[in-house]
Amino acid sequence: MASKRQNRQLIELRINAGLTRDALASRTQVSSESIRLAELGFTPCPRIQFALADEFGLKPTDLWPFEAQNIQRRPKRRAVA
Repeated sequence: MASKRQNRQLIELRINAGLTRDALASRTQVSSESIRLAELGFTPCPRIQFALADEFGLKPTDLWPFEAQNIQRRPKRRAVA
């Protein structure tokens, strides 16, 4: 299993705002466990991305760049004749 890189930007934003994980969880209606995992480098679901980014006046892609997200693309559909 590949190791994840911590989301240092998220950690720094939370600490600089003077928030604990529990306080951030309360303000964003996101579990503190989800915040812990996001800080550890896991990419959260879009709802959590938007909630956390919005709390800091950012866009989700500011905290989770699109190219860094492990998104599986669906195969293209074939046209039915």
